[in-house]
Amino acid sequence: MSKIRKRFDWQAGAAVAGRVAREVAVKYRKVTAFVDIERLEVVEAALKKIDVPGVSVSFVKGYGDYKNFFTRDWLESSAKVEVFVEAGSAEAVVRAILGTAQEGLEPSGVVAVSPVEHLYEIQHGREIDSR
Repeated sequence: MSKIRKRFDWQAGAAVAGRVAREVAVKYRKVTAFVDIERLEVVEAALKKIDVPGVSVSFVKGYGDYKNFFTRDWLESSAKVEVFVEAGSAEAVVRAILGTAQEGLEPSGVVAVSPVEHLYEIQHGREIDSR
């Protein structure tokens, strides 16, 4: 086997090993949604219905596709919903939010899913494992 072929095999193997290591390490996802405040209760109920273990809600102001031209700064009030779930549950959380946050023809917000490399419990100072 030539030196070029050996180098290619090693690089390909390293790339696959790196991908596998990253997939194993990322057990959790963070689902973040910006929704209309008027739809917040319905979204929360949908998340409870699928047994989401916890939800954080913050009230924020900002603009994206929709700008409130009736205010000086164009900002619109929204609810920011954040959920940490196991990777396999993220799609169900997204579906629950999308299925309930839609309000009509106007833009109704966004949903983003991010990988979480580590998740720690503050009380005991240890990393949370998938169960």
